[in-house]
Amino acid sequence: MTQNFATWNIPSTDQWQLGETRDTPDLTPVIQEIINRDDWSSGNGLSIIAKSLSASGVNRHRRVIGYDRPVWYPGYQYSARLVIKLASNVAISINDTTGNPVTTIGLNNDGWPMPDPLTVRVTLTCPAGGADCTSPSFGSLGLTIGSPDNSARFYVYSVDPNENASEVTATCTAGPTSYSYTTYVSDCVRSGASALDLPAGSTKTLYWSVWIQPSQATTFTVTANYGQYSNTASASVPQASIHPVVVVPGIFGSLPFGNWKLVPFVYDNLLNELRFAGYEDGISLFTFPYDWRQRNENSGDELGTAINGFLQASSTSGRPYVISDSADIIAHSMGGLISRSYIQSSTQNNVRRLVTLGTPHSGAPMAYLLADGLDPQDWLGHIILDYFTLSALEAGYCTKTEYGCKVTNPDLYRYIVDKVPSARELYPTTAYNPNNVGGYLIQYQTSQPYPYLMQRNNFLESLNANISALVHRLGSSNIIPIVGQRPSADTMGYFQVMPTLPWNLPLWANGYVPNGNFIKYVPGDNTVPAISADLGKFGISSIIANQADDGKSKISHIALPTQLQLTAIQPLIGGTRLPFGTGIAKTAVNNSLVFFALSPVDMQVIDPQGRGAGVDFATGKELSEIPGSTVSRSNATGEPNFIIINNSIEGAYTIKLVGTGSGNYIVGADSVTETGILTVASFTGVASPGINYQYTINYNLNTLPATPLSLQWLPPLDSQEQPLNVNINRTIPLKFTVHDAQGDFVQDNNAIVWIVDPSDPGKAIASFSLTGQGVQGQSTAIRIQDDTYIVNLHLKDYPFQAGKTYTVDAAIFGQAMQSTSFVVAP
Repeated sequence: MTQNFATWNIPSTDQWQLGETRDTPDLTPVIQEIINRDDWSSGNGLSIIAKSLSASGVNRHRRVIGYDRPVWYPGYQYSARLVIKLASNVAISINDTTGNPVTTIGLNNDGWPMPDPLTVRVTLTCPAGGADCTSPSFGSLGLTIGSPDNSARFYVYSVDPNENASEVTATCTAGPTSYSYTTYVSDCVRSGASALDLPAGSTKTLYWSVWIQPSQATTFTVTANYGQYSNTASASVPQASIHPVVVVPGIFGSLPFGNWKLVPFVYDNLLNELRFAGYEDGISLFTFPYDWRQRNENSGDELGTAINGFLQASSTSGRPYVISDSADIIAHSMGGLISRSYIQSSTQNNVRRLVTLGTPHSGAPMAYLLADGLDPQDWLGHIILDYFTLSALEAGYCTKTEYGCKVTNPDLYRYIVDKVPSARELYPTTAYNPNNVGGYLIQYQTSQPYPYLMQRNNFLESLNANISALVHRLGSSNIIPIVGQRPSADTMGYFQVMPTLPWNLPLWANGYVPNGNFIKYVPGDNTVPAISADLGKFGISSIIANQADDGKSKISHIALPTQLQLTAIQPLIGGTRLPFGTGIAKTAVNNSLVFFALSPVDMQVIDPQGRGAGVDFATGKELSEIPGSTVSRSNATGEPNFIIINNSIEGAYTIKLVGTGSGNYIVGADSVTETGILTVASFTGVASPGINYQYTINYNLNTLPATPLSLQWLPPLDSQEQPLNVNINRTIPLKFTVHDAQGDFVQDNNAIVWIVDPSDPGKAIASFSLTGQGVQGQSTAIRIQDDTYIVNLHLKDYPFQAGKTYTVDAAIFGQAMQSTSFVVAP
């Protein structure tokens, strides 16, 4: 008996039927041991013994009734025919992940192929006792994967050309697309040579890892050719039965790129992973970019209309394996709320399953800082606020000064209230924290709810009060909340607030949140608390993710679609975890440049290496040569055009413009980091149709102060309790100092100071800059002295009115800073 053996794992669920064929594992080592014996000669007989490792006694050895028994012999119909395949040069096997041969593929409960993935194993043997297998008789190993009718769909995600060393090179040609193959051809040669030579008596095994994608019924076929020898293996594939999937982004997850489109650096990896899994664009894969500034109920209604259109496209696609009666949804952040809004209010049952990624089902406290306080705490918040500021300026929400229209904090607040109602629909509900009727606002130095204005989130309150409709429509098992929970409690959970200073209104109307220890942190994904993303309080089980799918990256809310792409797709395809991934995107964007252009111009940016992004003026199409660039070009009135370049390189950038109409324009660039925004440069001009304009911006991090910047008003405007009371004939020294994050004084030669009447916003009473020479004692300009900005304001030189309160604002590096105020005595 041989010393070698082969283990054949036959699952108990594999019920053999009459007439079926089963392949054993590779028996080459076993057979080779026999024929290597001195007493072996060609023509000798041999016996193959199959025995159970778990059975005992007489049942340990497999009893087989001879296939050639006569028909009258009892039990002949149960006999097994043993067929020995001799592959002296080429052997092929198609195996599952446990190494068992696969000849028939089935479907899981969600209609996806199983088992999946598969491994194609090709073993080449050069017979012993003969000549080496070399050129010209033996060339490369040619491998072809496909199907006779060219309808198989699959993705080869890994090639291991050699089980022992990297001495074999595989050159692969796949088609028809980079995501889904119907044909795959590979030529394997020895590295650095033109053939795959094997010495006599040697073997070499090569592997291809294959993901079987949904298709119509077909045969998955593998053919290998080596010299004059060839072999073929195949597995039958049934017609799949899958549902389309719709990806719904969160706030700032889509932008008006002419039409609304998903932001690439957030969702590209997830979309590519879905394509590799087997979803097809416009057939079983759809995206729903939308104007996330509008009310969530409106977005939900638009989603319902879109889903009907998607299902119609699926039904007419000619893909019988795509079921078009209902769709699955993967929704990120606020996208989960608009998906719920549609499902819970619709009379249609056209959604089958909902996966939410970091959705604030009970709200997100950070929204309060952004919408009520204009105080973003991360790079995404800074970019969103920058976008709002540009949009506000384009839409006319600004205060006219002698130096142009400036967006003050009250201007920006009014814009968000009027144009971005969805921001307040992210505020936490009263049930967010059952111990506090405010949910997330706690009175400073106490544990009592702050007596604020009860700004209720009626949208989310109503949505959660009706969550039974969601469960009734989908079933609790078809609602899959995925919760990001970082190892440390570093997500804003609630705030200790103080009474709002009168001159800060309308900001912080529900309580002022100072920086520092006033912000309390809880577990979450750095933006949405885990207690909000989890639906356990409603009896719905959640998936808690403490790390990204790569097992090491730290969870970040904005990056959840790429970090948890495998986790999000798994519930849609029958619980199988995809064996590949498109990579984990960066969880933060550092040293980014946001180029902006306000009507009426189109914009193109050329980076220091000569690469362009923006509008291709020759074709009118989008130009995206700069890596990490995102271009937003809106055709709507009141929308800014801008270009985001992640991880920008330093050097000179050229901004090219072409007039699209007649009128004033503003163009420039903001530097955005995780801690703040700085305007690098801005320019104004008057555009005419078809006329070109050009500017240069030098981007050097060493010349920019470290953010965040802090402005401190100095006496007599430094009171934090009550504004200064002055006589109409008095001169007020407006003094302040500005420091960067490292404590260094910041000098901005483009600094601006202006005074407004809060009861009559829109035009500054007075405004000042560093332009010209400021003379002490005159109210004409800002001057800098001893690390202090100074303006001597002669009230009688301007139309101030007795009895009124006025707000003093300052902008440093283009960003509005903390205000102060004074009262003119009656």
